[in-house]
Amino acid sequence: MKGIRLIVFAYCLLGALAGSATTAIFGARLSNESAQLDELAAALSAAQATHQTAKDELLALREKQRVERDNYNAQQAIEASANTQVAIEKESQLLQVVDDLERQHSTGRQDLQQRQTKLVPLIALTLFHFLLIPLTFRRRGQG
Repeated sequence: MKGIRLIVFAYCLLGALAGSATTAIFGARLSNESAQLDELAAALSAAQATHQTAKDELLALREKQRVERDNYNAQQAIEASANTQVAIEKESQLLQVVDDLERQHSTGRQDLQQRQTKLVPLIALTLFHFLLIPLTFRRRGQG
């Protein structure tokens, strides 16, 4: 009987230690992924601000062109139209960047949440093994 008790004790002790190590490693990885997700969120915020600035510039340029349209000669009309097209292209590119970053952020956040839910059973099993250690450990004279 002492042999079985010793085997169960060793199993629980090793399970608790392995669970602790695995939880620490997995938690560190999750923390790293969370930090990367925070950096991505900051980049997304900066890209959104840049896009909004480009959008405001485009609207101002269109309004200026609309107001001053009657005063333009042919050369000025061509230049204004070209400037507007450049602003439209810039705004379009920035919108694409914002969309890509939003997609990456959303995907990263969902992946992180899924990984965090996988951490819960690991912690539960580790705690279970820690709780079994005192139950299986008997001093001389108790068993």
